This record gives sequence, C-alpha cells and structure tokens, in this order.
Amino acid sequence: MNKSILIVTSTFPRDKSDIMTARFVLDLALRLKTYYKVYIVAPHSPGARVKEDLEGVTVRRFRYFFPESLEVISSGVGMLNDIRKYPWSVLLLPFYFISEFLAVISLARRENIRLINSHWLVPQGLISAFVSMTTGIKHVSTTHAADIFFLKRLGSAGRILAKFIAAHTDMVLAVSNYLRSELVNLSGSFDEKAPEVIPMGVDTSRFRPGNDRPGARAKLGLEERFTFLFVGKFVEKKGIKDIVSAVEVLTGRKKDFRVVLAGGGPLEDIIKKAVKDKRLEEYFKFAGWVAQADLPRYYAASDALLVPSVFDRKGETEGMPVVVAEAMAGGVPVIGSDISGIPDIVKDGVNGWLFDPGDFKALAGKMEEALSMPGLEVFGKMAVETSRMCSTEEVARRYRDRFEEVGSIASGGARHVFTMNIHSRIEVNVRSRDAHYAEHFRKEFDPAMRGKGAPGSLRINVIVDAGFPEKREKDILREGVFKKIYPYKFLIRGIDCRDIDVYFNTPLCARVFFPSMSAVFLQTEIVEPLVYYAALRTGLLMIHASAVAGAGGGYIFTAVSGAGKTTLAFNLVRDGYSFLGDDLVFLGEDRKVYSYPKRVHFFSYLKGKNPFLTVPPWMMLRAKIRHIARTALELTTGMKFYLSTRVGIKEIIPGAVIRAYADIAGIFGLGTGGSRDPYRRMMETCDTRQSLMDNIVGERKDLLAGIEERETAFAGYLSGTFKFRELAVTDIQKDIPRIKKMVEGIC
Repeated sequence: MNKSILIVTSTFPRDKSDIMTARFVLDLALRLKTYYKVYIVAPHSPGARVKEDLEGVTVRRFRYFFPESLEVISSGVGMLNDIRKYPWSVLLLPFYFISEFLAVISLARRENIRLINSHWLVPQGLISAFVSMTTGIKHVSTTHAADIFFLKRLGSAGRILAKFIAAHTDMVLAVSNYLRSELVNLSGSFDEKAPEVIPMGVDTSRFRPGNDRPGARAKLGLEERFTFLFVGKFVEKKGIKDIVSAVEVLTGRKKDFRVVLAGGGPLEDIIKKAVKDKRLEEYFKFAGWVAQADLPRYYAASDALLVPSVFDRKGETEGMPVVVAEAMAGGVPVIGSDISGIPDIVKDGVNGWLFDPGDFKALAGKMEEALSMPGLEVFGKMAVETSRMCSTEEVARRYRDRFEEVGSIASGGARHVFTMNIHSRIEVNVRSRDAHYAEHFRKEFDPAMRGKGAPGSLRINVIVDAGFPEKREKDILREGVFKKIYPYKFLIRGIDCRDIDVYFNTPLCARVFFPSMSAVFLQTEIVEPLVYYAALRTGLLMIHASAVAGAGGGYIFTAVSGAGKTTLAFNLVRDGYSFLGDDLVFLGEDRKVYSYPKRVHFFSYLKGKNPFLTVPPWMMLRAKIRHIARTALELTTGMKFYLSTRVGIKEIIPGAVIRAYADIAGIFGLGTGGSRDPYRRMMETCDTRQSLMDNIVGERKDLLAGIEERETAFAGYLSGTFKFRELAVTDIQKDIPRIKKMVEGIC
C-alpha cells in the first residue's frame, strides 16, 4: 500500500507548549512515522499555526470560522465540553464539518493518501466515511468513548449514523474492551468489523521507573509523605469528587499522606471549596496544569495513582485513561474504578487495586491498603511489566499491522462480501465498499443456500464501485439512466467463460440518494439475468412458479400474478409439506425441481384475506408502507417501481422445512382471475393433501405458452440489451423444446 497515511482528529495540541490538550494522537503519529509518511488534519484554534511540522509529522489545522476568536469548539478540552460551555457554538458545527471534509479530501488527493485513520466516530469518523465513500480511500476508525455515548443519546438517529460509518469503514479499533462491546451493541453493523482493542500508547522513553523518589519530591516542593496522585481534567466523569470524600473517611484512620491534584477544569473551584469546607487543606496540594515534560517527575514522586472514574449524569465515562499506562510505565501502581478500560490493564491485587465506581468508602479502603502495604514496590514492578503492552512502539506496531491488513483485505475497494452457492452449479460473489449492497443480497436470498455445497461450475463475480478495467474486445459495456432518474454503468467480462466478472459503478449522487435502487437495479437488471443465463448453461431453467415437496416428490404451481400460487404453496407448507420456493424455481433436465434461494415475497397474499396464515403486525405494516411508497412513486412518475419486502418463510410459518430439490411429481398451471375462492373451498373440504392435488385443474398449454413466452423474451433481452454472443440465444432456443417435452411427459 502507499506509504502515506492521514490521521484525522479533533483533539490535538495547539503547539509544543500546550499542556491542557491530550497528546496521545500525536504520540501515536510520532511512532507511526517509522513506517509511513504521516499527515494530520485537526481543527484550528486561536493562536495556533495553520501549517507546521512537528518532529517530522506534517500538521494541517483547518480554519472553520472567522475571526479566529470565534473558533471556540476546538479548545482542547473536548468538543462536547466546549459546546456545553458556549451553547451558541452549535451554530458553528456545519462550518466545522464542511471545513474538515474539504481539508481531508484536498490533502488526501494532493498527497495521494490511501488510508485515513480517524479518531472518534463523530465527527471525524463520519466525515472520513464520506471521504472514503467518494474517493475509495481506505478508512480505519478509532473510537475513544465520548463518540459512542453521543451516538447512543441520539437513539435511532445515532444507530443510523453508526450504520453509515460502519458501511464506509474498513476496520474499527477500540481503546478498551468495554467500548468494543458498547460499539457492537450500538449497531449490529459493527459485528462483521470485529472491533479490535488497542489502547492508546505511552512513551516509555519518557515515562520510566524513577529510583530517587525523595529527590523528585524535593524538586517539586513536596515533604516526605506517602503521596497519592491524580492527573486529569476536573470533570464529573473523572470522579474527582470521590477523592475528597474518600480522604475525609481516610483521615479518621491514617494521617501521614497527601493527595496531589494535577490538572484543572470546570469543577476546580468546586473541589477547592469542598476541601476547604471539610478542613482537608493539609492533605491536598493543587498543582494546576502540569506540562508533559514535567509529568514524569510527578509520577516519580508518587506512591500510587488515583483514577476514580464514574458514569456522569449523561451516562458517559472514559474510554481508557492514558494516565493509567503512564503511571504504570513509571512503576506507580494504580487505584482505579472497575469501569470501562481500566480493568483491561489494572489487575486487583497484582499491579494495583480496583473498586466499584462511585463508592468513595471502597476507594478509601483501597487507599488504606496502599498506605499499609510493606511491599508496594512489588506492585510497581508488575505495573512496569504490564505497561509494555501499552508502549507507543507496541501500539504503533499493532496499528501498522492493522493498516497493512486493511491494505490486503480491501484490495479492489471491497470491504463487504456476499457469497451464494446455487446447488453447487453457480456461485454469486458480490464485493462492495458499501455495506448496503451486501445487506440487500443477504435480505433477498435465503441463508440456507449461502455458501453451501461444492464450488459451482460457473461463477459470477460482481465488483461494486471499485473502478473499471480497460475495455477489451469481447467485454460488454453498458451505461444509461434507469427509471429516468438513476444513472448506471457496468461492464461484463467473460460471458462465455467459467468466471463471469461484472464491474458495476454508480455516481456519488446515486449512492447517497438512491442506495436501495442501486442494489435493486444490480440484482434485478444485472445479477439475476446472468444467473438465468448461467443456469441454462448448467442444465437449469428458471420459471415463474411456487413449489413444495411431499412424499411423492415436488409439486410446481406456475402462474402469472394473482392466481394464488403463493397462497396455495404456503398453506401446503403449513400442513407439513417442505418448501421449495416462491416466485422463482428451477427445472432441471434431470427431471428435478430445484429451489431458487430467494426469500419469500409477500405482497400478493397480503392483498387478500388469508385465514390460514398469521402475519405479524409489524410485517404487515412494513409491507403496507412500501405499498404506499411504491404507489406514490408510480403515480408521480408514471413508471413501475419495485420495492422489495422479502422475509424468510420461517418468519411466517414457524417450523417450516426448506428443501433444496426434489423429483418432479406434478406441474400445475394455475389460471388467473377469481381463482382464490375455489382454492379456499377445496382446502376447506378436501380430507388429504393428495386429494387437493388431484382436484387442481391445470392447463398444460398455459404452462408451455408461459415457458415459450418467457424464454423468447429473455433471448431478446440477452441479444438486444447486453449484446451477448449468439451462443446465448442458441442455448435458450434449444432449451425451450427440451423443457416442453419434459413438461408434457410429467403432466
């Protein structure tokens, strides 16, 4: 893969002297430059440089409003915190999103970037997903915590956004196991991404065990007492209030200790007031914001780190506090809440202590254990061992491995794959960057038929939105506008070979505004005709029919719409017959009926009353909504539209048995118009299923005429639309009399 990568983040130091903004993304970038040329896109903030080079990493800060004094949602304390502080700043979000999108896409194109690593799903992951969708650039997203909680608060809208991000993300990384599970729970779309847990790294060359604790304390002006350290923002989810309460409890048992609070933030004045009101000033030292260069000295001066994280009133918590790994790398054991990513590396009684979040009495108990422990250095040594998994070198190596993996699995632009095996004769493989195509085919075709059996003798490989190869002499290239609104372009290669390749491209506007139509068009206008053609080459004829199988073999009900074939087949399945197919089935030259692995389409039987089937209300509502939408489209455009409503037959008939094929026992051509009532009466009066079969009157000539009409039309479709070789038409013309003869012999 190209050796240039782009990291997109909203949290990034404004300059080298910035001590308020977390620098874990910068630390990651500095290590990744060992493997790649690294570019970073981050928001501009007042006083920051638009372009600069930080130790070999190219940084581009995008402007999103003027004057720069109004760029208040990129202060470094988190976008959500900035918006809460300045509610009016929500008006800046559209400018922020557009500016970031333009900055990312322009830099990516100018520097030939082939992989983007976004940090936080919103807004960076969302914006990078749009960039990936429009350019084909590979996308790896890292989630940290606030992004997931924000999407959860949005409810259904958040799940829709998560689904879109998943569709245009090659891989997702989470900084903790807790966030990985939360991400999967947020949207099932992330299941197939199998989010991997990689914590943010710590520079072990800066944070390492110190041998002179008294000397470090002396340099910081700290007297020789047992020292607990807190490092971070003074915000609710850090649980800093619990430290004050725990100290109040602990002073009743122990006296010789202090707590150093390094940091600041919205709760600073509240914490200082609480310390004063409880008369605990002698136990606390407020160090203020500490520069990154000075942090190792504070760890060296400390005996234990306090990380009492909690869920705040909005239900949010931290992802994986970097200070945990920093302290451990410095040989400092951690007393932390059993929450989010903390228990991933803090092991109670091994390298630190864990307690229930929000339980300040339990925190006081753990602090007392640390104070009374004679061999605390053993915990410190174990902490150092644990921290090695979080070193920036190790984290950067794992990121590199994941980036290289994306470069391998996503070759050709595909990140979502659908595979179907049709009776070990035909394989259909759909590969796309957009999850919508694979999801559509999964919903349309029965899972029982996917990937089952030996490799097919013919393969249809569909590659979606991954570019076009150069046209060859025998390639079939088509482009046009479907339904007068949907533009398309596709190329078919190897129509007379074992492998038929289809390259299908749609413009951005179609992918954004007509995603369902894109998938339906691909299925009905390209893939299914090719399946039809491939089936003929393997000795199968596709016909419009429903079919069931009993002890005597398979029974086929063929008819135009409205004759009741679906109703009849479903009721037979309800009464113990196996299901072979609805809408389409195959006839084989081996005198067998084969199912076509399409899920059932229930428009028809929902239109009439059917006392024999119980349809769930939600299913009826979904079908009726689609009926209304289709009717509205047809009335406004004057054209016919297809809006799929397909389900598994087991959703309608629990316990239904699905068969793959059966010997043909009978083919019945059902007449159209007013035929449902006779079928219903027969089903109500007949004693056995076989007597029902005996009473069905089918006109053989109707069936034969239907076959001939269908095959002649398809022959014209192949020769006229796709301009296939004459071999295709000849094969079809040969099959018509063969199938006629077979049907005449059975009927």
